[in-house]
Amino acid sequence: MPSLQEQLLKLKEKVSQKVPEEFMKVTTEEIQKLMDSRLIDGLSIRSKAPELSLPDSQGKLVTLSETLQKGPVILSFYRGSW
Repeated sequence: MPSLQEQLLKLKEKVSQKVPEEFMKVTTEEIQKLMDSRLIDGLSIRSKAPELSLPDSQGKLVTLSETLQKGPVILSFYRGSW
């Protein structure tokens, strides 16, 4: 099974061919932050996630901290296209 880092790089290549440049820029920066952090193997239960910003389903940039102010957050990454 490929490592998470290898999976992220492969995903980046596929996505960059299909999404707007600004979305790809933000996504690439966040992927790089994850790759540079100790989170590459995931978070343990009850550990704190780092601050991050990603586009929502309408393309608006949202931050984790702003979203957490509204309540609990579930962050999910889907491997396939919908």
